[in-house]
Amino acid sequence: KGNWYAIVYVKCPLPEVQEPKGWIGVDVGVRASLTRSDGYRGPDLRPILKKQKERSAERQRQGVNHSFGCQTPQRQVLAHEARKLVNVSRSTGRGIGLEDPKRLPRYKQWAGRYLASRAQLLALLVGVPVALIAPPYTSITCSRCGTVEKHQRHREMFRCWTCGYTANADFNAAQNIWRASSLREGENGQY
Repeated sequence: KGNWYAIVYVKCPLPEVQEPKGWIGVDVGVRASLTRSDGYRGPDLRPILKKQKERSAERQRQGVNHSFGCQTPQRQVLAHEARKLVNVSRSTGRGIGLEDPKRLPRYKQWAGRYLASRAQLLALLVGVPVALIAPPYTSITCSRCGTVEKHQRHREMFRCWTCGYTANADFNAAQNIWRASSLREGENGQY
């Protein structure tokens, strides 16, 4: 159809993975693209998804094909957040604790998988360690006392019925991922 594409392979030396001085836990979501254990919340993806859906519908109505290789706006936001995450962890000397993208629930899969793969790639290029944590129960476990209760989370709010701890649910999950990353390091020295 008159289009030519080139596949270019680049080989670059990878730096040695540095010993982390601590960890940054990251919870991926839709209300906030990501929430870090240091308190940072990324932008809300819902308006971006809504705008993209409207654009796609308009393109389809006009008969315009989706262009090959274009990165969607939500993926652009996630790629930007992954770069910021790796830069923060590199500058502070901390490792990154992420939910294992292969074990994410259905509603988190596309964003979580993309962010995790992007962050892993960028971290590998600069020598930042990444720990993949199993995601079950991270958002319903109290990060203070460790109580697991299904009804402690209500939408964006988390409240522990045992110790009374109240926080944003994504921040609580990021704290649990951070704690699991720290324990994993002490457990067997691997990331």
